[in-house]
Amino acid sequence: SDAQKKMQLLEKLFNDVSKCATAGDKRVDIMTLQALSTLTVTVDATTNPDGVAFGTVDLLAKGYQKQGVPVVWSSTATSTPIDDINKYIQYIWNNYGRMFSKILMPYNLWINFMNSTQVISRLQSFYNVGKANASFAVTLENINNYFAANMWPPIEIIQHTVGIEKDGIITPIRPFNDNNLSFLPAGKLGELKNALPMERLHPVEGVSY
Repeated sequence: SDAQKKMQLLEKLFNDVSKCATAGDKRVDIMTLQALSTLTVTVDATTNPDGVAFGTVDLLAKGYQKQGVPVVWSSTATSTPIDDINKYIQYIWNNYGRMFSKILMPYNLWINFMNSTQVISRLQSFYNVGKANASFAVTLENINNYFAANMWPPIEIIQHTVGIEKDGIITPIRPFNDNNLSFLPAGKLGELKNALPMERLHPVEGVSY
């Protein structure tokens, strides 16, 4: 019927408007996760296929805000992730008097972390003091209990995938770098500023704003 067709048309129009509005928020999410994990924001043909391509924008972080590790965590037999985390926490505290509220860790890095020989050994010692039979599990809860006992911030796992559409084909990307973790202070990290709308710079004739 005409009424049904009208309703279908309205739903299609409003659904498209809703998707466009949500897309802007998702774009901000992508840039925020990039910034948190790399201290840069990448706007290129992959992340913004139908728009501008500025490349990688450096957020001009201080040198101490980005540190490497002596052994990558994928080398689970020889890596020392707990020592790496403790070393950075102590460095920031001793040199800048700051502490963190949580640690953001991407899921793939978490898998390497939980399979690390050092992590397993530390948990074994922590949970089996005075026990005749060893019994423990490498879980996020147990890790965070161990961290809390050492006055370290808890780990929060990041599992965030975004679909980028181009020519009808959706390609999934993970904006949070799989090889990095982020130490977050308490409170606000910063403030997002809205850009000026195009209509403010170039008003459309005959339209009231």
